[in-house]
Amino acid sequence: MLVAKENTIQLPSTLRGRSLHTNIIPTVCNLRNLLQKLIEVRGDYNQLKQWEKRSYQSYKIDQIKSELLLATPEKQIDIIRQLILKNHPTELGPSCINIYLVAFVAENYGSGKKTFFEYIKTSGISDKENSAQAIWQVGKGDGVFLNILNEDGTVKDWNFVAQWVKGDRNTSNYKSKEYFFNQFKTDKARQIAKEIDHYINKESYYRDDVEDSHESQGKERTDCIGYKSKSGPFKFATLTEARKVCFVLHLGKKLHTHRAKELQEEIDQLLGRKYAESDNTVLTPGEVYVRLEWVENLDQIKTYIDEAFVLRLRK
Repeated sequence: MLVAKENTIQLPSTLRGRSLHTNIIPTVCNLRNLLQKLIEVRGDYNQLKQWEKRSYQSYKIDQIKSELLLATPEKQIDIIRQLILKNHPTELGPSCINIYLVAFVAENYGSGKKTFFEYIKTSGISDKENSAQAIWQVGKGDGVFLNILNEDGTVKDWNFVAQWVKGDRNTSNYKSKEYFFNQFKTDKARQIAKEIDHYINKESYYRDDVEDSHESQGKERTDCIGYKSKSGPFKFATLTEARKVCFVLHLGKKLHTHRAKELQEEIDQLLGRKYAESDNTVLTPGEVYVRLEWVENLDQIKTYIDEAFVLRLRK
């Protein structure tokens, strides 16, 4: 049941495009302990335990490590609070976003651990009590440590939370690569999306001829991550939030509509499911669609990506 609140902003169920229901379960390591360990090892990342590394990555500590090592405990808190506001929510990991999730539930459904556990289960985030405990422990603990939350999970610093929700008006439309990776429905699909990006830009034989289709035109990335050849004007692949979020190969309507149909049939057969049955909109001739949630590993589709690169350059 939603709880009415007075004199505060309404906390939305997504944080500027960052879902609260996916990639949200942390390893149990609180920020206070991480900072103490970081000081002990003089900033040596390799000496951190795996669970400490997860928290380190979640808060993007690399961006501020040198400052933290020289700062007083009080100043460390201020540095991290500013870092949270500086980074787009889609760039931040579970440990940090757990703070907002705890606040969202407390302010909209009621405060306290019991209500929070019920939300985690009924919202479909997890039916496991230890997962709910991990989110509550990290989110509430870090939120209190950073002077953002009260002990019951409600908001203590509304000015900070309002800035977090609204963002910098000059960058509110910004969508990072992480934003698009996080739109996919499963952990495996999100990982494969990242691997596609890495493969195209770092491992493919044409990697030196690839550029971001938005950056190359000096435009903001708004609807997809687009990949194009420096030698041609058109995208050959996109990771897009359109069509319920999918991976698209752009072969070109004029020359390769027939080949696109052949590739779609091959991929559908390979993955054991027909893409068209998952998309009730009209498919664009010359394009091939892939639901990454159905892909087991990147090797299954690498050759199709390579072929799209080659065909898109033909005139």
